[in-house]
Amino acid sequence: MRWQAWNWGWTTKSAVRARKGGPVRLSIDVRIQYALETELDGAARGAHAASAAAILLDGRTGETLALASWPTFDANEFAGASENVRSDRVAGDVHELGSTLKPFTEAMALQERLTTSGELFDLSQPLCGGRQRHRR
Repeated sequence: MRWQAWNWGWTTKSAVRARKGGPVRLSIDVRIQYALETELDGAARGAHAASAAAILLDGRTGETLALASWPTFDANEFAGASENVRSDRVAGDVHELGSTLKPFTEAMALQERLTTSGELFDLSQPLCGGRQRHRR
C-alpha cells in the first residue's frame, strides 16, 4: 500500500503490486541518522531535557530520512536499560497536533518575511484574540 499524504486536504490510498525478488530500498540515510542523533543529543543535554525526539523528512518526497529518540541505549545491553530509556519517543509517544504544526507555522512566517530566524517570542502568557484566549 502507498499513501499520498496530502492532496488538497484529502488523504488517498493506492495499492502497488509487489514484485517478486525486487530490491527493498530504505529511505533512512545512515549519515543523516548519525547527524540527527548527534544534534538531538547536544540539544537535549543543553536544554537539560528529560527526553527528546526528532524526525527528519525529505520535503519533496515525504520520505523519512532519519528518526531519533533520546536518551539512547546500547541495544547489546538491552536488559540493563530502563524502560524509560528503551522507549521509542518518535513512534511510541503521542504528540499534540499543535506541537507538530509549529515548525510549519514558523516556516511560513519566515517565507513571508513576517519574522526572522533570530527573533524571540514570549510564550509564557496566553494569546488573546477577540473574545478567546489561546494557550501557546
